[in-house]
Amino acid sequence: CVVKAGRDYGIGVMGDNLASADMVARAKRLEDLGCGYVIHHIGYDERRGIAARGERAPNPLDQLREIVEAVSVPVLYKGFVLDGVQVELAFDVGASLVLLLVRALTDDELGSLVAEIRSLGMEPVVEAANAQEVDRAVAVGSTIIGVNARDLSTFRVDKSAAHECVDRIPPGRVAVFMSGVRTEDDFREVAKGRADAVLIGEELMRAEDPGARLAELLRSS
Repeated sequence: CVVKAGRDYGIGVMGDNLASADMVARAKRLEDLGCGYVIHHIGYDERRGIAARGERAPNPLDQLREIVEAVSVPVLYKGFVLDGVQVELAFDVGASLVLLLVRALTDDELGSLVAEIRSLGMEPVVEAANAQEVDRAVAVGSTIIGVNARDLSTFRVDKSAAHECVDRIPPGRVAVFMSGVRTEDDFREVAKGRADAVLIGEELMRAEDPGARLAELLRSS
């Protein structure tokens, strides 16, 4: 989930493996709490339409479409977007935002996808993991730049390095602190810095009542 750190409410996250009805219910619950956006993870090969966890698994694109229809806030298409076909899929199901990973793309590919997403009336959320990737995100004109505190190659969380990278994002861009926020102290620490928003995923996914846990974190700020 992403919430505006110490300011406004931001983005709510969905859990993998939930039935569609549960996905929609959770999205509505987070929207009611004031979340400004909803993230839905696309955990399969969108271009082939085959669920990675087996043919009986729910189709994430169908789930995303149901969430879009159920909530009034923007929905982010979160997957490993590598080409324009996936961007078109995100548009077709009604997404407003599309996640791009800097490390998965060349500069030309990143710039092209940013332009294509915007040409369809959506906005890219560009995720970086180090200072060099932040600079690359800035160079292609990204407006929303996230810094992942978790190294996706080792899964080690380095919040100190992430804070330094977030500070590197120029004024006028939306800076998102991603991952590593589990406690009220973590949340308050992010709220003190440059970040405009913070992504909270694992902590909410593990909570018995994600909405209640989100409310607790918001009160701490």
